[in-house]
Amino acid sequence: MKLWNKIKKYAYATPDKDAFNTIILGALCYEKLSYLDLVRAVQQCFYSLPEITGMRVGIMISNRPLWAIYDLALTLKGATVVPIPYFFSEIQVRHITNDAELELIIKEELSVDESSKASPCDTTCVIKAEISLEKPTCDAAKTSLKEITPKCNPSPIAKITYTSGTTAAPKGVMISQAAVDVVTESLAERTGAIATDRHLSLLPLSTLIENISGLYVPLYAGATILYPENNKEKAHQTAPIKSPQECAELIDKTHATTLNLVPIILEGLILLGEERKKPIHKDLRFVACGGAPLPSALIKRARALEIPLYQGFGLSECTTVVSVNSIDHNRPGSIGTALAHLQIRIADDGEIMVSGNALMEGYLNKDNEKITEWATGDLGHIDDDGFLYISGRKNSAFSTSTGRNLSPEWVEGELLSSSAVDQALVYDGGLDRPAAIITPKASWLKKTGQELLKVHKDVKELLQEPLIREILIKELGASMGSLPEYATVKDFTFTWPPFTRKAGEVTPSGMLNRQLILKQYTGTRKLI
Repeated sequence: MKLWNKIKKYAYATPDKDAFNTIILGALCYEKLSYLDLVRAVQQCFYSLPEITGMRVGIMISNRPLWAIYDLALTLKGATVVPIPYFFSEIQVRHITNDAELELIIKEELSVDESSKASPCDTTCVIKAEISLEKPTCDAAKTSLKEITPKCNPSPIAKITYTSGTTAAPKGVMISQAAVDVVTESLAERTGAIATDRHLSLLPLSTLIENISGLYVPLYAGATILYPENNKEKAHQTAPIKSPQECAELIDKTHATTLNLVPIILEGLILLGEERKKPIHKDLRFVACGGAPLPSALIKRARALEIPLYQGFGLSECTTVVSVNSIDHNRPGSIGTALAHLQIRIADDGEIMVSGNALMEGYLNKDNEKITEWATGDLGHIDDDGFLYISGRKNSAFSTSTGRNLSPEWVEGELLSSSAVDQALVYDGGLDRPAAIITPKASWLKKTGQELLKVHKDVKELLQEPLIREILIKELGASMGSLPEYATVKDFTFTWPPFTRKAGEVTPSGMLNRQLILKQYTGTRKLI
């Protein structure tokens, strides 16, 4: 495990250097764990674990140093690590436990409401994560280290990561240690990761993108990782920040240099910066964003606030990141060039195809042949300089009655650039042009209602007002000004309340679950 050798190197060379800072909001207190502390904690964890070589072991820990300690120790112990996202439903957790045939789950202390998730199967052994492992030791620099002899995992699979999917049955993506190593190295090189970086971790560590680019890459570079703690009275309930105000406060006061974001968090930061009329903190040097195509208007707004934004693209089947822009080669609107270990081509039908030595080993419990090239399901093109552009999903594209092929994500991006739109889903309405389901922004509706009608009403009442709807449709039309006529939406359906992750309507990356939502709207959900 190349990463472990790097961490040990830093523990000897710079033993007091912070590997992790846990930040308590409000007071902004820090709980620190040095690189030497990290090595000692992993060693202690390694020797305290039972014999697990060759076993599949689940980790159910939130964003905190404890996650990294167990992840590293389990891998060195020869186990296959299976992250269990805390945002998965009880049904999904039970599916993972049974599908992966987990014999052991490591969990932190959870709330009463989450206890049923933590014990998903009577035949699975559940061990409480030892929180004391992430507490710094006294005079650590003077304490000798006890060497670890890594155990050889008889399986080539080092990690099984479960995709959220569109149903309650996520698929297990099998990843080799070699793939993890090569992606970590490629990303560290592409993002210019350095020891002085301070990475603020906002996405769940149980997702492969944050696991590799938000944990492994900073540690590979000898940098410091910052974990925000939501409740200083409950240190075990650490979770990614959702509020743009909290995120901006942390960026400012912790001097974070790198972030991984999904579009919904990025937009919140942009809106906050525009309200404050000042740029995001100058210490930021690399803000990576993926998960969905970004509207051109949003990119311009980010640049106006001096956000060092670098778009990327990836998927679990390719061990996360496939392409990303870099500081030296950044082309706004593109999703960058392929990482060094991968090759990208565009199929005859426009689908993005990926090959190289970091593809998954297959899906768990499926009949898998050797994968030499992966069809991503995304449509796009490559320009003359090798920059990749994504236009939408192959399975969501449709043809209008005039024979025009259309990717709904393209149109949705333009609609989402409007300050009046919170969520947008474009679909084939059976017309010569697409139709759209729109969730307006409550703040825009209330502000517009007060200015035009001089009244205070709730969102549903405002959406029933003919004048408000007329202004809203004009606003939507203006946001699509750059689209050709055949791609311009004329048929709008407005709905409230917004789609949610809890209901399965929004994926962990912030994208709308198109299949589920369209099924709801052609079935029982009431339209406004």
